[in-house]
Amino acid sequence: MTTPVVPTGLQAPYATVAQYRSQVNKIDDASDDDIVLDLLAVSRYIDKKTGRFFNHDEDPVTRTYLCRGDTTLWIDDVCEPPLVEIVSGSDLVEVTAYRLWPAGADLKPEPEPWQALLLSSPQLGVEYSVTARRGWSAVPYPVNRGTIEITAIWRLESPRATSRVNELDEVIGTSPLANKLVYSLVHQFSRKKWVFA
Repeated sequence: MTTPVVPTGLQAPYATVAQYRSQVNKIDDASDDDIVLDLLAVSRYIDKKTGRFFNHDEDPVTRTYLCRGDTTLWIDDVCEPPLVEIVSGSDLVEVTAYRLWPAGADLKPEPEPWQALLLSSPQLGVEYSVTARRGWSAVPYPVNRGTIEITAIWRLESPRATSRVNELDEVIGTSPLANKLVYSLVHQFSRKKWVFA
């Protein structure tokens, strides 16, 4: 048995082929290469629906955000405390007067990413450079299970599969369970923005 490989340049799916086969009680490994591609497709579909990315960058990446004068600077999800700098001409000036939001995200039983910087002294129209690994420290369990179940429905390997379908959108359109799973994931894990005074 060979281990199926994710094509180069793509992020890993939110479930492994071994997890998939275990959940659907599939012994035959002949279609493992197809399963990994289907898990990838469902994972990217979940990304699109939730507006999130549940894996994480291997290395820190720098992104720039424009401050609009609010005390809250919304950033991409990051799974580690970032290096924050103000872009001043060709120089970068480190910023330390901020708090990460949500507070204690890394201390929850299932860690979450930080989504915003609460700035003590926001500077209108200034660009903030944020360097960190984007994403979640680990794929949330419900996302993992949802990925497997939607893939199984799509592949007609779940008792919940109701009809033959060719495209992922058709799965969501024809299967009430898949529809409910996606809705639950979107509702529970989609990005939410809050206003802080």
